[in-house]
Amino acid sequence: MPLLTKLHSLPRALVPLGTLVLVAVAAFAPQPVATIALMVVLAFVGWIAHLSWPVVTTSGRLLRICMLVLLVGLGVTRL
Repeated sequence: MPLLTKLHSLPRALVPLGTLVLVAVAAFAPQPVATIALMVVLAFVGWIAHLSWPVVTTSGRLLRICMLVLLVGLGVTRL
């Protein structure tokens, strides 16, 4: 997976901070920009959850599902 290799080579704080910035944009930006930011975050979190699903415990799976549900809830409240 070249994209995953590229993400792994980035500084450790960059991916979480980038995700945090996109969530903040999704929460506070005007509607069209917020929708795009939220879609990017949902796609990224869903992709990472999909890749890690076979190796995580039940509590880890529950945490990933909760994160996706919270992001969808943010999107619904922004409508």
